[in-house]
Amino acid sequence: EVDLTSAGSISENVANGAISTSGLLKANSVTGTVLNGANTVGSFRATNTTSGDISLTNTTTTLTVTGITQTGGNIAVANAGNLTASGTVRDNTTGKLIRLTATGGDLTINAAITGTLTDTISLNTVTSGNIVVNGAVSTGSGEIDVTSTGQISQGSGVGSFKTTGLLKTNSFSGTVLNGANQVGSFNAANSSSGDLSFVNTAA
Repeated sequence: EVDLTSAGSISENVANGAISTSGLLKANSVTGTVLNGANTVGSFRATNTTSGDISLTNTTTTLTVTGITQTGGNIAVANAGNLTASGTVRDNTTGKLIRLTATGGDLTINAAITGTLTDTISLNTVTSGNIVVNGAVSTGSGEIDVTSTGQISQGSGVGSFKTTGLLKTNSFSGTVLNGANQVGSFNAANSSSGDLSFVNTAA
């Protein structure tokens, strides 16, 4: 395990800074954690308490996010392979962005992704990979954007999207969202194959 704790910010030089462990990288900061070097970690957990962003760029076969709590900034986590959220990812400040990206693999959401008021949530795969939502992805009135180079789906009885604003999806091989979704509006595009199915329970 690699533990980083700062009464200020945590950062690394993008050109030559790197953190490597097959285990957990844990970061606790007050004014932001920005780690966008050549990191290779197996799992990531972060807390930030006042201001500044939480950002991690990583290159492993699978990165597991075991939990993020953020106050005062955005959240951005990207992995070159698969990305799995196994713990709650929460932003406590309105008007911010939560972005999770699996550049070349599957993005799997197994825990709550929670924004505040007008927060935007962005879930993405870039060059390959599906997006599977097995947790509650919610914000107040902010937009939820889900973009996949494969399929977008929800686990039976467990995955959901909630916002009084817009849920926008863009997929290559189908979008099937039959969970307990509660959204104000819906916009979808699918470019190759598979069904487009959406169930909404908002009044």
